[in-house]
Amino acid sequence: MYLATTHYIAIVDVSPDRSGKVPREGLETAYRASAAGEVLLLLDGLQPADCDRVLDALVQDRSLAARGIRYAVLGDEPGPVPGPELGAPACISWHELDALREAGTPRLSVHDLGQLNRLTA
Repeated sequence: MYLATTHYIAIVDVSPDRSGKVPREGLETAYRASAAGEVLLLLDGLQPADCDRVLDALVQDRSLAARGIRYAVLGDEPGPVPGPELGAPACISWHELDALREAGTPRLSVHDLGQLNRLTA
């Protein structure tokens, strides 16, 4: 899976908050923003299952008409992350990430709610 071939409205860096918890409000805002287009969540220190637990209720709400999110981690080679988990994140290379940025895809932090809210405006 080559993530750079997909158009995203944003790349959102996702890491635990200062207390080490999943950033609930930021993830929910990023998911809501996906109504305007697909959002790439770049995971750092979190697993997709951590995020899924936060987003499950929103995903069930069919009134949002969200296009969805895709999980990724940075790595040397693009493609699926090896491992037994179903729904494991894809691996995106620095080269692919740079290509997305050069194509105009903004890179935001899940902790910057102001920037994330502008995606939904």
